[in-house]
Amino acid sequence: MSKSKSPSIQRRDRLGEGAPVSIIRHQSINVAGTTGTLFTIDLTSAPVPDRRYAADIATVVRVNDMVRLIFGQTKVGGIEPRSLVVIHLSALAVRQFLQSMPDVLATMRAYAQQSNLTKVSLVDVEKEPNQTVALAANITAASASGREACMDFYYTSPFVMLQVTKGGGFAVDPVVRVMLSTGLLLAICERLESMKADLPNETVEAQK
Repeated sequence: MSKSKSPSIQRRDRLGEGAPVSIIRHQSINVAGTTGTLFTIDLTSAPVPDRRYAADIATVVRVNDMVRLIFGQTKVGGIEPRSLVVIHLSALAVRQFLQSMPDVLATMRAYAQQSNLTKVSLVDVEKEPNQTVALAANITAASASGREACMDFYYTSPFVMLQVTKGGGFAVDPVVRVMLSTGLLLAICERLESMKADLPNETVEAQK
């Protein structure tokens, strides 16, 4: 009697989830003794977001277990915001961003000291202008050169995380690039660092 062959299962990346990005998989063992998989994302292979926003003010607000990065453009001749871009980040996204920043932060702090960079303070936004956009992101990359800096925001969905755990590829959806001053980026990072201890220390568990 011939044995029937079980059908082969092909893993396919879900269409429309964004641009493919290179990753490196690492096996890890947690405190409970179970084996998990960690991913190192190569954002140099990710496309730069098409949407651009020039910010001259910013603030960081915690809302429950989420963090909002609020960027604004002020009106000419005043401090009242003309428009705002609000980025919603999870606690995990904030922690991962800070883990990626030690070298950039060290460079910015050294430059700030050498060039007598004016310290920038975050501002409280009390009134929301009509031109306000809220966006979700969970991956952030930042860089600075001299007095100019930028932050690139990306989003990867729970479907992608599930896909990766099953051996599929990783994909990101470019959200927005925010152009800002080095002093403002430094102020944002320092505020996030001060909030880190109070944020939930969560891990990613992809579920069906």
